[in-house]
Amino acid sequence: MTITAKPMYGPFTVEAGETLELELEVDNYGFKNGEYKDKVIFVSENNQLQDELPVTLQVSSNAQIGYREQEVDFGTIITGDEIKPKTFTLVNKGNEDLQINRFTFEGADA
Repeated sequence: MTITAKPMYGPFTVEAGETLELELEVDNYGFKNGEYKDKVIFVSENNQLQDELPVTLQVSSNAQIGYREQEVDFGTIITGDEIKPKTFTLVNKGNEDLQINRFTFEGADA
């Protein structure tokens, strides 16, 4: 698991009685189903204070069908004209393998 925080680097000062919001980003690409644990370690400038914040990530992976194109448009055609094939790109946006067993055409004109 890759965790990054914003601001990423210090030093920065949190005045007495004040707060500082940090944004954590997690890159979970390629992770399988399961629970992942890590921690963010905070260390004071003079190394006298140190604390840890546990980070837990529950990953539920699956295959996700996606396409690069929004639609496949053949445009206007004239009956009898040669129609050139169109291609589109199928994308698996998920974390598990995607197996396509069949595909069908549906709609009023299919």
